[in-house]
Amino acid sequence: SLLQGGKQIERDILMWQMDLHPQFQNQGPKPTPYATSVALYGQWKLLADSLHPTELFNLEADQRELYNQLGKEPEIEKELLDAMQEFHAADRKKWE
Repeated sequence: SLLQGGKQIERDILMWQMDLHPQFQNQGPKPTPYATSVALYGQWKLLADSLHPTELFNLEADQRELYNQLGKEPEIEKELLDAMQEFHAADRKKWE
């Protein structure tokens, strides 16, 4: 229904983490800034390197992620960074 103009699905903050590699996709040095963790909530996407925020994007207004909003939305940054820190601190079950 979203594709037909319906209501967007409500969900929690989506998190993902990427491994650190000396080369970025074997194509040379990593881009700057580089992110190892991402928190996505609604229109907001926070990227961080070792839990230090590097970029914040409003995907509704900037789908191509060209305009970094870091420092302009402190409440959003704090909410997403707090969730990211909680995600990193959470116990993980080992695969057996």
